[in-house]
Amino acid sequence: MRNLWTRKVILLIVAVMFFSMVVFSYAEKEIHWIMFTGGTGVSWADKQWKNVIIPDIERITNGRLKIDLLYHGEYPYKDADLLRVVSEGTADLVSGWVANWSGTEPRLTIVDMPMFVPSYPGDLQRVYHRILDEVLKDTFAKWNCHELLTTWMGAQHFYLSDFWIEDFDSLKGKKIRTFNAELDDLVKLLNGTPVRVDAAEVYTALQTGVADGLITGVSNGHDNMYFEVVPNMEATFICDCTAPVYINNDSWNELPEDIRNTLQNYFDSKRDWYEMGQTLQNGLDLIDSFPKFRLKVYTMPVELRKEIVKKSYEAIWKPWIKRCGEGGEKVFEGVADILIDEGFEVPTYK
Repeated sequence: MRNLWTRKVILLIVAVMFFSMVVFSYAEKEIHWIMFTGGTGVSWADKQWKNVIIPDIERITNGRLKIDLLYHGEYPYKDADLLRVVSEGTADLVSGWVANWSGTEPRLTIVDMPMFVPSYPGDLQRVYHRILDEVLKDTFAKWNCHELLTTWMGAQHFYLSDFWIEDFDSLKGKKIRTFNAELDDLVKLLNGTPVRVDAAEVYTALQTGVADGLITGVSNGHDNMYFEVVPNMEATFICDCTAPVYINNDSWNELPEDIRNTLQNYFDSKRDWYEMGQTLQNGLDLIDSFPKFRLKVYTMPVELRKEIVKKSYEAIWKPWIKRCGEGGEKVFEGVADILIDEGFEVPTYK
């Protein structure tokens, strides 16, 4: 009887040891994530992921989580495909611009709606996460992902070859490079012709007259040397260019709880730094652009901009609502309510 009891105790000890080894092995298993970024490695955000965030993540997880970062051109997808890529889990993380997903999921581009949402990141911080949590929650559920971090590329302006926008006739006969349907509609409102040019061909297009100007932010124009051929910056404050990092929900939920908690605490601690980092870089790039490119700055006439805003519902916002399909108007009105609640002026749109 004593021998039987002894054998049971031994078997129990062995079972506990085996179970502990399995749990420990799972907990220490090395996890590899893939991250696609729409950038080419030159932007402030791309540099932070390569030089700061990814090394930090490997360090705080004791090497248990590793992230392979691939730049635009190193994976077989277009920028517009990245939302689908992260939704399906082809990549665990994607970093891109919501403007590029306008044709895939227009609801997400409400945060960059021309002449509607604030164009300064400090103002965007006041409304952005409310929009995500209160208005776009179902949209993220549909795409099986959520936002980890966001930076803003800076206010979007017109950059022009040798002219300025003075009135609604200034863009007649002019071709302006755009990158989504909402900006197409803005250019059409100003009687210009929107043209799409691949990012790798923009400089040549501007140089050869395929485009007479473009809409972009300061750092993008600076880093890609566009200001060599479009030295006229018309400060328009069209919108900002939101650049979030989205993570696949399954990849996130499958993490061991201790790693998931560690990562969430890390991203929470980095949020303000990441959101405003590119804005600070924009200021440095703008200052550098004056001697480097002899950049000239002209503010769009106040009355012209006011008139553009008045016409934006019919010309830009209403077509966007139609592209959204069912529920589009509800999203628009939800964001309008948040803007009003936070103290921003919202033009009459009905």
